[in-house]
Amino acid sequence: MGLVLNNSMIPMTVSPVALNVATTYDVNIIWVHLCSFGFCLMYVPMNFAVIWMYKTFPRHQCLRVGAVLQLIGVWLRYMTVLTGDYWYILAGQFVVAIAQPMIMNAISIIANVWFGDKQRALATSLAGLSNPVGGLISLVTIGVVFSGYQHTMEETGVDDLPERL
Repeated sequence: MGLVLNNSMIPMTVSPVALNVATTYDVNIIWVHLCSFGFCLMYVPMNFAVIWMYKTFPRHQCLRVGAVLQLIGVWLRYMTVLTGDYWYILAGQFVVAIAQPMIMNAISIIANVWFGDKQRALATSLAGLSNPVGGLISLVTIGVVFSGYQHTMEETGVDDLPERL
């Protein structure tokens, strides 16, 4: 459940503050929205690869690969802090997007293996519920972190950015 929670928190960290990110890194806002759209774009092709992986390799290895890819993606995103280059954020988002089906497809697989018929529905529901809960935690956290940013934008005269796009 922790991986599913983490998996839904990562993509939601850029989309609520897309205008702020575009302004800060001086990129077109379309590139910032691609961070969220990348998850939709990568899910379908990676889903077929992940189904093959779960049939070919043990479950724990597939989950480890997914967790390591999430970690690599987050570290790539952190490289933006060190370098000031936006493209690390986009690359990190796509690496995490590749890992998303590995985590999301594991919910029903693990529930089928670990739980009996009576507990399986509850286990699947709880693990699946951690996905929107993670997104909610991410949205609230980003809102708190960036709450003073709008005031800063108004002071610097960047509040007219939507008209300039």
